[in-house]
Amino acid sequence: MEASIQPARWGRLAPFSPSELGLVGQVATSWGISGGLVAAGVVTIHMALGTISSSVGFLTTTLFFLGGTLVGFLHGGLLAYLGRPPDVSRGLALRRLTLALMYEVTTLAVGWMVAMLMALSAVALVTGRLVTLAVAATGWLAAAGLVAWTVVETSRAIHHLSQRWPGSQVLLVVLGLAFLALMPVFIVTRPEIWIVGVRPSATAAGMMALMATVWIGGPLGVLVLLGFRAWRRRHPDVPYGEENRAAG
Repeated sequence: MEASIQPARWGRLAPFSPSELGLVGQVATSWGISGGLVAAGVVTIHMALGTISSSVGFLTTTLFFLGGTLVGFLHGGLLAYLGRPPDVSRGLALRRLTLALMYEVTTLAVGWMVAMLMALSAVALVTGRLVTLAVAATGWLAAAGLVAWTVVETSRAIHHLSQRWPGSQVLLVVLGLAFLALMPVFIVTRPEIWIVGVRPSATAAGMMALMATVWIGGPLGVLVLLGFRAWRRRHPDVPYGEENRAAG
């Protein structure tokens, strides 16, 4: 059971303590900041390759970061709600998502600064200044740490998701296979990034394949799970497994 230990120093602000985020809030928040950083990483790669001018690179990075953060938070919030622990009710999950949205506004500033440090790496490669490159490296390390945090929180949510929703294990396998199928397609065709009008590099195309799998396949998978759960409720006598039936 998730325990909420409120430090005395929070007082009346205890309901807004970070400890109140729980797994639900942590998954949503981590997905938001990681979504923005992955999007910013795609722009940075193209700045380093010279396909995006450095004069507009920082503005483009900011726009992609904000867009990635928004989409990431929405998808992370959906995963967090569906993969909430058994002792977290719907109402509590929604409250934690609301609190996560409040914290996301604060983490935007932190994430944006990390994204700007990442963007400096493109400038450092052009100028050849080691100091600038070292500063930019801290941004990439920080981004890697935040993405790793997201992976950890996501694995916990997926564990609860597989217990709560019958058939979710099959869906996860399908999403993995979809990514493996999309990756070579994206790398070979290099679909144009219409906002900036450039074709992605091989690395950026692979990242775009991952984002397409998660951002498009994820919501479609949720619809499948909802449909399967509704079918199970209408056909309770069809054997599926006592453990999965109880989890549903």
